[in-house]
Amino acid sequence: MDTVQFPGLAGLKAFVRPLDMSDLDSCVEVESAFPEQERCSREKFIYRLTVCPDICLGLFVENSGQVELVGHVIATRVPGNRVTDGAMERKALMDEYSEYARNGIEMAQSIVIIAYDHLIRFDESFGFKNLGPSPCTLSDEGWYDMLWAIL
Repeated sequence: MDTVQFPGLAGLKAFVRPLDMSDLDSCVEVESAFPEQERCSREKFIYRLTVCPDICLGLFVENSGQVELVGHVIATRVPGNRVTDGAMERKALMDEYSEYARNGIEMAQSIVIIAYDHLIRFDESFGFKNLGPSPCTLSDEGWYDMLWAIL
């Protein structure tokens, strides 16, 4: 794999680690860069960082001893291979979490993301397969479900 150099990051130490509740304010700040209708609310961050922090990751940079969150992956568990608005709601997440708690946590079989049409080729370059238009309606632009099979 080739290393990519970003001149604007010269001298910075970048690293990824799981997010936790101590990152809440930084997550909300990063999310403010997104269009309002696509932002994760503070309440949803609290829920996801409490219930499934193991699948939420942050990209941090360190410069002169200061560490700053510059990007994140905020994930949730869903039982299928499509992303829906309902799958991202608190009740649906709690139902899914309860099911995991009762039956033991299983290994994920796939990763499903949503992407704009202009990012499909980018995601495909990482091995994601385009499943077509997503029923998710986070914004006026159409989303596409992208699946990466782990097993």
